[in-house]
Amino acid sequence: MARPPRLSGLPACQAREAAREASGSRWRAGDIKKLIAEAEIIDDLPFVKLEDVLKWKKLCNRGEKDKRDIELIENYLSQK
Repeated sequence: MARPPRLSGLPACQAREAAREASGSRWRAGDIKKLIAEAEIIDDLPFVKLEDVLKWKKLCNRGEKDKRDIELIENYLSQK
């Protein structure tokens, strides 16, 4: 399986923290439990499914950063 795109050139943990700081939005506790339960395992590590990241980025809509990430994710998912 091909690796998902690396969003905005940041490691996932930094991208997540930057997103929280920039938008002030956070996943709700119920959402987190569901996201963890449904996580995709890549190289023995859990990752939120790209479909869920795409939904979140569309909701946050923080300008050019999210626009580029949305485009990358949509292109990747269309090739699956």
